[in-house]
Amino acid sequence: MAPGVDEVRMYIGKNDADILNTIASENRSKQIGISWMWIPGDPTIADPIFEEFAAQGQSDFAASGDDGAYSPNRPGYYPAESAWVTAVGGTHLVTSGAAGAYASETAWQQSGGGPSPDLIPLPVGRLA
Repeated sequence: MAPGVDEVRMYIGKNDADILNTIASENRSKQIGISWMWIPGDPTIADPIFEEFAAQGQSDFAASGDDGAYSPNRPGYYPAESAWVTAVGGTHLVTSGAAGAYASETAWQQSGGGPSPDLIPLPVGRLA
């Protein structure tokens, strides 16, 4: 999945903004995976950091969730719903055999996605 990778970094902390700022300041991790979700107290705090990631060539991928499309009945889809983050969901990957060529891929039935339940808009100039 990651040919040539020579380092995996893990960032741990108590405050999302501190963790994200560290990743942006170091600017070493070019692919960032976030597997947790939270309810943003104020998305304007983290979104500029996600925008900085993009400006520095850092790609941020966040889990889209396991409960189907975004719903107002389930809080906490951030940061996957951020316009500056790529939401990714689970898939069932089929290959021609162990380490074989790609054959097909199907998204998990309950993988999340949809318009932001927190009404976070897309950045100006970005396609909807």
